[in-house]
Amino acid sequence: MLLIGQVLEVYARIDNLIDSFHVSEQFRCPPDCGKCCERPDVEATLLEILPLAWHFYETNQADAIYDQLETETLEEHGACIHYVADPDIKGNGRCTVYQNRPYLCRMFGFSTRYNKSSDIVPVFCKQHKSIWPEEIERISKRIQAGLSQLPNYQDLHYELYGIHPDLQRQRFPINIALKKAIEYLYFYRRRPDHAA
Repeated sequence: MLLIGQVLEVYARIDNLIDSFHVSEQFRCPPDCGKCCERPDVEATLLEILPLAWHFYETNQADAIYDQLETETLEEHGACIHYVADPDIKGNGRCTVYQNRPYLCRMFGFSTRYNKSSDIVPVFCKQHKSIWPEEIERISKRIQAGLSQLPNYQDLHYELYGIHPDLQRQRFPINIALKKAIEYLYFYRRRPDHAA
């Protein structure tokens, strides 16, 4: 599906920029931290999560994942169903679909945005700010001076919007977005011109 290939190209650029940032600044998330994944308010558009849904189709997991999403409500499991919390250390955990994670999950804690004056400002997570405030200040100055670079959330959102406006327009809680993306692919794959 050409659409998914285009999204994956954007994701590859994001990953390369963030990997280069990790090397140049020697700055990463705290080991085993998963606090961002525990948030019940993580959202995605259908386009952003479509590569993950496609992966589930290609690995014959789509039906099982869909059934799991059908049986769980947001009240029962607001966090992403693919996050596995560390039972021994609160706030630690891991993503079981890390290579196929959606846009926000790739960008969280390592991106920039434009402020009201159209200046580029870094966006770091609360964990980064509380654990390493001096590093955050140093890196922020380097980014604002153009000496270090992170992907810009707004620019890349609009680039994804240009790929498919209808699928990029509306955000959903991450589990609902995944369910809708699986449904979208289910109907897409059953069209006569897209039969496997």
